[in-house]
Amino acid sequence: MFFKAWGNCTKIFYKDGKEGTVPYGLAEIERTIDDDDFFRCHKSFLVNYHFVMEYCIVRKRAIFANNRTVPVSRRKKDLFAEYLLRKNKPL
Repeated sequence: MFFKAWGNCTKIFYKDGKEGTVPYGLAEIERTIDDDDFFRCHKSFLVNYHFVMEYCIVRKRAIFANNRTVPVSRRKKDLFAEYLLRKNKPL
């Protein structure tokens, strides 16, 4: 569902609410996954668009089905909105 930078590791947040940690930095994970399904919306977050249920551009938050929220940086808020629209996701 999404990845969060956690020091020298990365936390993985799964759709079912479970969490895991891997000993790789977020940049390394970003290089190894399919870029088309993931978007780096913040320096500490990499999200899979398939699981974004809503995007609140005013509050700069991506909202997932299990009510988890991820911040979207000010610099990337418009790019993220365009990305989601290209993927036919409602805003």
